Amino acid sequence: MTEDSDISGAPPHFKPSPTLSMGLRSKRGTDWLGGSDPLGIAGLYARQMDEKHQLMTNQLSDIFALRPAGEAAALEAARLIIQMKGQMKGQMKDPIKDQSGQIDATTAFVSASRLIPEDILILVPNTSSKGGKEWRLQAGLLAFPGHWRLADKMGKNLAAIHAPVPEFQEKLSAHLDRFFANMHIGAISWRQNWSVQRDSRLFAPMREAALETSLTPQQAGQQIHIRIETQHFYKLPKSEAVIFAIRTSLAPLNFWQKRPEPIAALLDQIEKLGSDMLGYKAIEPLRPALQHWLESHID
Repeated sequence: MTEDSDISGAPPHFKPSPTLSMGLRSKRGTDWLGGSDPLGIAGLYARQMDEKHQLMTNQLSDIFALRPAGEAAALEAARLIIQMKGQMKGQMKDPIKDQSGQIDATTAFVSASRLIPEDILILVPNTSSKGGKEWRLQAGLLAFPGHWRLADKMGKNLAAIHAPVPEFQEKLSAHLDRFFANMHIGAISWRQNWSVQRDSRLFAPMREAALETSLTPQQAGQQIHIRIETQHFYKLPKSEAVIFAIRTSLAPLNFWQKRPEPIAALLDQIEKLGSDMLGYKAIEPLRPALQHWLESHID
């Protein structure tokens, strides 16, 4: 649970951490929303913005949800996002209110989400059945889900959201609750998560169907994709809700072929995964081709 300080403010690089680890680091500066891809994947920002706008136009009900308990926090988050984008462009204004002076949480949150490539989830504190605080998912716009659906998680607390993750309850649940409770207002923390795909979908609520796994090295380099989520956490000052911002980076194995350190770290983590986690991450069918490619590119 210790945080490594990102003093330079440089964008994070892919450094695979153990699967059941928070791997949190502190972040300085205001560049945690928007901007180019954190891993330097050319063209990904433009692709994300284009696909996100298409999804918001054609499938908004699939990617957006807002419960009454999340309206105040969603408005607060929307104002923060819009102000941050305005500061980046030298514009200092508050465009949340419409001409009548009214504030609509749905319009504000959706409009703010349209400005950035990140997915934004809002976890709102309330009193648990045991008398302490717990955080529940009460608002979100999730354009690029990595094998889960927003509708399935709405209203749930942190433990229930992560219930499908093997050993989460035993190894991480209490740590995550303490982290949310102890977060300082305005502080920014970040971490990275990774998974494997057989295709290049950004909008991937369901895993792709199992396919022939006897891939040649050339096919593996082109078809197996590493999906990396750079996740930021920020506690809002008024509502004390937590913004969970997810920036998705996605590239085929060939993108990493001249980057030996991430390749070696990823191979090491895959070799340490147990059968339950290999199944959860859907790595097992691709494991022979994936490991062969990684091993052949370490040097």
